[in-house]
Amino acid sequence: MRCSPGRCGRSIERDEAPINAFGGSRRRPLKDPGNAGGRAVACPEETIVMERDQRIDILRGIAIVTILLNHISIPLRTLFHYHGPTIPTLTQYGYSSAASLFVAMSGYMVGMVYLKRPSPMKAAVKRAGELYVINLIVLAVIVPLAYAAPPALDSYWKLRPMIEPPFAALIRFLTLLDAPAFLDVLQLYVALLLLTPVAILLLRRSPLLLAGCSILLWAAMQVAGVVFTPDTVLLSNGHSLNVLAWQLTFFLPLIAGALRLHHRIFAWFEARPAATAWIWGALAVSALARIVAAERVLPLTYELVNRPLNSPVWLFHSVLVLAGYIGLLTWLRGHLQLWPFQLLASLGRNSLNVFAASIPLIYVLSWGFGSLDWGFAGYLLAFATLLGLSLAIAAWGDRRKHRKKARPPVAASQAA
Repeated sequence: MRCSPGRCGRSIERDEAPINAFGGSRRRPLKDPGNAGGRAVACPEETIVMERDQRIDILRGIAIVTILLNHISIPLRTLFHYHGPTIPTLTQYGYSSAASLFVAMSGYMVGMVYLKRPSPMKAAVKRAGELYVINLIVLAVIVPLAYAAPPALDSYWKLRPMIEPPFAALIRFLTLLDAPAFLDVLQLYVALLLLTPVAILLLRRSPLLLAGCSILLWAAMQVAGVVFTPDTVLLSNGHSLNVLAWQLTFFLPLIAGALRLHHRIFAWFEARPAATAWIWGALAVSALARIVAAERVLPLTYELVNRPLNSPVWLFHSVLVLAGYIGLLTWLRGHLQLWPFQLLASLGRNSLNVFAASIPLIYVLSWGFGSLDWGFAGYLLAFATLLGLSLAIAAWGDRRKHRKKARPPVAASQAA
């Protein structure tokens, strides 16, 4: 008996209201109109294809480019005393980091995609396991640099603690308590995915319940950062990211993703074009404040402007940056099919693979070009190489996904 015409292979857009918003999606059996008995008929060719909102992918791509710019610029300045110009980013001249954008957009995607799956909690834990393996692979690639690089470079890379003593360092890494530079973000993502099943349970009770618990936990970490020294704060070793503080940047976007609020957010900016101008004005003021180090006049400066604890100023600025980019994309909504935005979208669709691969690339490129001391030309060449390789990785990821989708359903099931 055949499937009903027009239904096989029908793609269901991701933005359609799910059958069960917080409990995973359920697939309804099809009915063949030619079946007199009205029996449900399974359609072997029917697949659910989630159409991606390109604006979200572009936002994720912007986060990746910001990460690449920051991560290649800062070590060149810090380790190799490069004093020439660098390509500016909102987080270099502000009070947040590209990690804030990456974590927030990752949380949104988890809420929007994973909660439509039949077993969202299982999917989150499985994804955490995959990221854990990626962490280990990246560590294995960069650890040899600890033996080859001059000790002076380790002030930023923090590779030396991974080999002295090696067994204790490996235990700290495996338990997500310590990591070299840049790997702390991947460790944070693993920990947040492991906490996601608990968040889903709270979300099923009430989105407000999850939001309230997340805010209270973040506030408790801020108090702990004032009362105790950073080295004694739970789940942070002083320079890495505190999971219990950063969970707010992940779980609030997760709620927004589950409710698919991006349409409302973009519509709000479309109806208020002046809001984008005000936000970018505020970002300009914050950049000026950062340049003159205005935060030094604040009481409790470290506690208010603190990356490991995702402090209030840090959190507010990250929201401001994200809102600025959303407003900018709203202004440019008629031009998002141009190739620069398509490249950003490609980076966004493959953000995890690009970010993971960028870590060893940044170590090697910053060391190589920093040692050459070619000035601004060396800086541009280092970033161009990093960006070009990242785009190649993203293009490979897109082709791989396209081939997977193009495989016939029967062949795909046999391969699985």
